[in-house]
Amino acid sequence: MKYRLRDLQIRRRRRKREAALVLADVLPVLLHISSRHRAALRRLPSRGRLTLNQITRTLFPVYWTVSRCRRNSVMWLLRPALLRRNRTVDASSSDYLIVLRASLKRVDPKQCSKWAAALDLADYYRVRPLDLRGFLTAAGGIEGAARLRAAIWKQSGGAWRPGAPPTWKRALGRTNSPKPSDRKIEQWRPPRSHD
Repeated sequence: MKYRLRDLQIRRRRRKREAALVLADVLPVLLHISSRHRAALRRLPSRGRLTLNQITRTLFPVYWTVSRCRRNSVMWLLRPALLRRNRTVDASSSDYLIVLRASLKRVDPKQCSKWAAALDLADYYRVRPLDLRGFLTAAGGIEGAARLRAAIWKQSGGAWRPGAPPTWKRALGRTNSPKPSDRKIEQWRPPRSHD
């Protein structure tokens, strides 16, 4: 019993050290995300809105960071550290929302939630980080992607799992249908480079 308790304490200390190392690795990325967002806001005219290109410049490092942390299996270490950085975020939130709220503390939580929903949809379709802008454009921008994510959530009965393979091709297209459930899902391809 005594040895088990000691082993548990050693494991906890080791886990805290690993989390600190991962956070130290990700902290410059969080600062980069916030600096990109501030730069986009500085370029806005008074009472202007961010364009999809400006939003994508902010979201690209978020998407890249979360996908890299998941690929290296360190997101479970990073998540508690980021939640401690911003205690207003719910622990059951998506990884994208946690990273967004940790880096953009002064941004409206509802706006961060929509951005995270768009990134969740891109993750659902397993879009490469470099194809994020084209994917969001094809999805109808941030609003369209958030609506489509909500429709998929509703169809799956609330069993949203990031990275879960969809039943159709990993592709996305848009029609002029007003209802998200009537949208035609077609094959989505990244734009071709003209070499």
